[in-house]
Amino acid sequence: MIRIIPAVLVKTEKEFLEKLNKIKDLVKWAQIDIMDGKFVPEKTLNKPTLIKKFPKLNFEIHLMVKNPEKYISPWIKAGAKKIVFHIESAAKPEELIKKIKMSEAKAAIAINPETNLKKIIPLLGKVSGVMLMGNTPGKSGQKFQTKTLARAKRLKKIKPNLKLEIDVGVNEKTAPKIIKAGILNLAAGSFIFKNKNPERAIDILKKS
Repeated sequence: MIRIIPAVLVKTEKEFLEKLNKIKDLVKWAQIDIMDGKFVPEKTLNKPTLIKKFPKLNFEIHLMVKNPEKYISPWIKAGAKKIVFHIESAAKPEELIKKIKMSEAKAAIAINPETNLKKIIPLLGKVSGVMLMGNTPGKSGQKFQTKTLARAKRLKKIKPNLKLEIDVGVNEKTAPKIIKAGILNLAAGSFIFKNKNPERAIDILKKS
């Protein structure tokens, strides 16, 4: 089943609430992008308690931060169902995975386009999935790098039942290629939220 996950990248509480209210009745999952201005240049709002205002939604938290271990507990305590951390910023990824799973949340790894897949291969059996970045993270609306699809196919050969998600550059043109490559979880930010009709945007991606 194709799952469209609106990616929420905001700097203010007002913007957070506006975006979530637009999609709260349209999807089952939403992604909250957390940036610290260190791992990536941008800095976003980091207020875990806000997700309690949307009890019908399942939240995955995409940690684009240094020292991700500092962010995990507050988000899980607030009700996050899934924590996605970057392999590039995790000094001890196995410990992070263990900490997340002990809290009964799902643990997933994100990996940037320039990072060798060998870094995550030993961890594939320990996580619920892998998020492949379609471009270097940090800004919304970036162009999708097609080499991401080859990377996805390589991971699928190693672990056929691995759940993959694509983030960055997901739109009406790239979605069909992504889905054809066997990736059924698509995180989309600007394509959904810059559309005057978010419901229609989500529907377009689902039917790609």
